[in-house]
Amino acid sequence: MRNDKPLKSVERWLKDHADMIDEYWIERDEFEDNSPYSYWIYLKPGWINTQLEAHLIHEATARDAIAHLESIAPCDCDDCTSYFKP
Repeated sequence: MRNDKPLKSVERWLKDHADMIDEYWIERDEFEDNSPYSYWIYLKPGWINTQLEAHLIHEATARDAIAHLESIAPCDCDDCTSYFKP
C-alpha cells in the first residue's frame, strides 16, 4: 500500500454496510513488522465483532480486516442498549 486509502474491496464493503460502520481510517503506525499500516473500523452501537468481542476491528492488513467483517453481528450489550434508550 502506498498511501492511507483503503483497498477498493474494503472500501466497497464499508460503503455497502454503512448501517453498521461508525467510522474508519487507515493509519501509518507500524502495527506489525510486515505492514506499516493498520486498519481501524469502529462499529455503530448495536453491532459487535464477535471474533474480537469488541465494537471495532483493528488489523494490520486489509486481508485480516476483511476476515473480521464476516464476524459482525447484532449486539445487545448494556453499552449498545443504553445508547438507544431515551
